[in-house]
Amino acid sequence: MPASIDHTAGLPVYADGEPPLTTHNLLKMLRGQPDRLVVLSTDSEGNNYSPLYQVGAGMFDARQFTGNLYPTPEQIKAEPALAQLYRLLPDGLREVCVLYPVG
Repeated sequence: MPASIDHTAGLPVYADGEPPLTTHNLLKMLRGQPDRLVVLSTDSEGNNYSPLYQVGAGMFDARQFTGNLYPTPEQIKAEPALAQLYRLLPDGLREVCVLYPVG
């Protein structure tokens, strides 16, 4: 994938004026950091925290701040039963990296 693609183009910015974080920018932020446990906030206010459990991929309407996660075309191809469940996917979905907390 060319580095010149802006995966945040057309997406809303957050209240602090920053665009959504991409995997490329996350890796840049983590480069040089010591090996540490990854902990995720379980809500937007930071009331609870949980260790990172799993990383996955999916399709998401990133124009929204919350919403549903859909399987990628590759996931549907690998598991044909998903094709029956997700016959019509909404327009505007983007492939995303999903971080799942333990709790």
